[in-house]
Amino acid sequence: MKKDLFEAEKSRANMRSIQTVSMRIFKQTDYKWFIPLFCVTLIFFSNSCIVDLGIKSRYKKLNDFDKSKVVFLDVSKTNIDEMKNDGNIYAITGKQLLKTIEKLENVMVYKWKPYCSSEFCYPLSFIQKYCDSNELFLFVIVDHYDTQMMFKELDIIKPLFSINEKYYKTSSRKKLSKLFMLDLLKDEKLSNEIFWHTSFVFKNGKLIDSRIKMEDDNAGELKIF
Repeated sequence: MKKDLFEAEKSRANMRSIQTVSMRIFKQTDYKWFIPLFCVTLIFFSNSCIVDLGIKSRYKKLNDFDKSKVVFLDVSKTNIDEMKNDGNIYAITGKQLLKTIEKLENVMVYKWKPYCSSEFCYPLSFIQKYCDSNELFLFVIVDHYDTQMMFKELDIIKPLFSINEKYYKTSSRKKLSKLFMLDLLKDEKLSNEIFWHTSFVFKNGKLIDSRIKMEDDNAGELKIF
């Protein structure tokens, strides 16, 4: 019994010693750098789609075979709604897409990020079913090139489209997205917030709704008509 008490007291003494040393080390260390680093790390791991460290389109990183599957369409082509899903990705401009949309009654444009699993992203199969049930013609614009996710069979009717970086003369994803959306929404009054949106619904060529989430707790479901 005495031996047990002795061991317990010895253990408590050792713990107090460790705590004392730890506090001395903590007080002598400048942890000002730790807080912002911790916050950035926490955000990155909790939502890798919001803090995306890839700033380029990654087209140049593709191998020759995958590059051959990216087709840069003639900028005068405006019947892209007639194209079939043949496994290729077609690089287009915002003006091209707008000219096509103007011929259609109800359209959704969805900006897709491969591998994104946050609450702001949706599987393409879900997007296609959503558009089918609401009689929306779907155009999927891919955010960047990724061999593993984009060059395989995807559950969408039409092909994937990307932003024509040869036309816009930049590979920066931020610049590409902004220039593309400025061309697509040329007659709209744009706020900085809209460039973060992923889903855009058009009726007879006019934007009627856009969201960062397709279902918003405050605004309800995405407007269709």
